[in-house]
Amino acid sequence: MTLIRLSLLALLLASQFFSFSQSYNSGIVKYKVKNTKNRLTDNELRQNPRLPMILEQLTFSLNFIDSNATFNLDESRTIPPEDVKSAEIFFIGVSTNRHFWQNPDAAYRVMPALPPFHKDYLLVDSFKSGRHTGWKITNESKEIAGYKCFKATRDNLSQNGSGGLRRIPVIAWFCPELPFPFGPLKYGGLPGLILELQTNTTIFGAKSISLGENIAILPMPEFELISEEQFYRDIHKKIMERRGKIMPPF
Repeated sequence: MTLIRLSLLALLLASQFFSFSQSYNSGIVKYKVKNTKNRLTDNELRQNPRLPMILEQLTFSLNFIDSNATFNLDESRTIPPEDVKSAEIFFIGVSTNRHFWQNPDAAYRVMPALPPFHKDYLLVDSFKSGRHTGWKITNESKEIAGYKCFKATRDNLSQNGSGGLRRIPVIAWFCPELPFPFGPLKYGGLPGLILELQTNTTIFGAKSISLGENIAILPMPEFELISEEQFYRDIHKKIMERRGKIMPPF
């Protein structure tokens, strides 16, 4: 029965894509964010006590046209630059130039020069393989911003301090009526726009969707490409070398 339901879902996604693709090829999705932790850690609050207030004021934009998209933290005239920097570190883990780029196959972001590396890289995170399990689409659905969305799940994979495997669940609610394979941050590759994304720290929820907008996609910088998987393997290897240890396989 489950197989039949998923087959019917696949047919629905295909039909939605065919009918919609003849109407629009561009748009903008605006997202609000919410912290999903029970509380911010003492370290996060120590770094910036205003972080809870900052998170409530932030908005993010997903701009897409044809097979390209950018996702970025919106500029703010009311939030001081140092507070915006704190928010970037909270959501992304490092301070970046605020942009993610996506095509149907992968997401890209700038990793600025940091020890032990001494130049900028463009990290590539494939939607099909890498430091994650890949998406599993379910037949569970709900309405978001007036659109019917379906639930998809995946686990991000990383090494813990002892070299073991750590799994971090991610939930995406995507909309087949909007057949563009993009979403917040580095998440995409589904047969529809991701209108809600739940990570272990944050929920990105669409607050507005504008279709047929006349937009321009910011070009990606021409830095050396490296897969996210290889980049973090290299970092882990250098750390182990400094400690005089042998790197466990990942």
